Amino acid sequence: MESEFVETFAFSSDFEAKTLHLAAFWPVLKSECYFKIDGHMLRNRVQGEGPSSAIYRKFKWTFDMTYEEAKSFDGKPESVFMDMGFLGIDKEMGERINKIVNDNWSEFYDDVKGYYLENARDTWVQIMHGWFARLSLEEAFD
Repeated sequence: MESEFVETFAFSSDFEAKTLHLAAFWPVLKSECYFKIDGHMLRNRVQGEGPSSAIYRKFKWTFDMTYEEAKSFDGKPESVFMDMGFLGIDKEMGERINKIVNDNWSEFYDDVKGYYLENARDTWVQIMHGWFARLSLEEAFD
């Protein structure tokens, strides 16, 4: 993922409860990924796979965890622009499908949100575990 910058970032901890809270806001966050689709859209067979990209605008997320495990991770941008190439089909049909996806980005995002957030959550858990492996809790929060 690539971003212009994180506009706000919040980190808080409750040492006694052994909890962490992270929150961030990106004005623009760009993602490169690989897609595979096999189904129907507007009565047309849609099948293809390949590289794609997504641009998230005004993406805000929150992450809560104990020192041992993730508790919650949530976020949703104000808009998403996705480009799945031409899905291995003719250019005109590919452009129409990309337009449908982008006009209905919220519903599409809700369908895949769990995968995005699970990957991001796993990344933050690894970062936090790495951090606590190097520092004792007392050193980290003293």
